[in-house]
Amino acid sequence: MNDQPTNNPCPKEACACQQGPKKSSRRDFLLMVGFGLNAVANLQLERLRTMPEGQIFNRITYGFNTMGEYGQQVTVEDRWAIIAYIRALQRSQNAKIDDVPQQMRASLDTLPPPNRGQEIKK
Repeated sequence: MNDQPTNNPCPKEACACQQGPKKSSRRDFLLMVGFGLNAVANLQLERLRTMPEGQIFNRITYGFNTMGEYGQQVTVEDRWAIIAYIRALQRSQNAKIDDVPQQMRASLDTLPPPNRGQEIKK
């Protein structure tokens, strides 16, 4: 059973083998691919952005290619939460001005720019 809290959409043990260590290098990536292992999928590809949610659910449950199956480790509720999280990330990276309701577009000009990893000065 998964002891991760259900408010975490991507349990650490379920994603670690797909995302690799935090400090992975280009060399590690090339070695992995060189030995015939598939690279981690880019979830921003059009074919993955348009993939039905049920197919993603099935791949999380039963695995696909080098991704193992996680049906026993990740609850059904958490699998749907992971899919919702993926969809939110995909949408955030592919947003268009038409996605913003007309009455809210004027407020976009008043928002501060996003913090790009810089500390906020007080």
